[in-house]
Amino acid sequence: MIDSNSIDITVLMPVYNAEKYLKESIESILNQTFKNFEFLIIEDGSTDSSVEIIRSFSDPRIRLIQNEKNLGITATLNKGIELASSELIARMDADDISLPERLEKQFDYFQKNPECALLSTAVRRFNSEGTKNKIMEHNLEHFYYFSIFNTWIKHPTVMFNRSAVKEVGKYSRTYAEDFNLWSKIIRKYNFYHINEVLLDYRITAIIKACKKML
Repeated sequence: MIDSNSIDITVLMPVYNAEKYLKESIESILNQTFKNFEFLIIEDGSTDSSVEIIRSFSDPRIRLIQNEKNLGITATLNKGIELASSELIARMDADDISLPERLEKQFDYFQKNPECALLSTAVRRFNSEGTKNKIMEHNLEHFYYFSIFNTWIKHPTVMFNRSAVKEVGKYSRTYAEDFNLWSKIIRKYNFYHINEVLLDYRITAIIKACKKML
């Protein structure tokens, strides 16, 4: 068990029936160059082997919380915000891969820019077979305006200030919960985007289906 008083970052990852890619995602966080974090994994009533996969890791930075029943992504994330041991929270999803320097570079940015409340990064998209096919970088001069209408902020890249997120009401929608939160934060706080790929963003059948609905 690590000392919660000395933790710089809480990595928050909800998990629900994520056995297919979960091991790789967990390993990408544990192998970060930045070491002083807790890895808060909230298991949301999975019916597959997700719990067994999480428990197969012995790293003391992992803090596993199990919901008694499935709460859904919004309630689970809000629970994680309340349980986090640090002011800085880095989001992570159970099917993506954080590049080794992700946490280090985001933490350094917050240290140099304490007025920032939310920080995202560029991503490299890849499919379920592991084919990396597109780097998503953006013109930062347009970032604010596109964040209002069609967000470039990918949820699992974000690191945010917990106090700011709580002040705007945390996650408050069960659909597009991330976009709703960003829209509230950018109206009151400074935010920024590191235009460097620090996460491999998996495009699954579910994500493709959602894109067709928009």
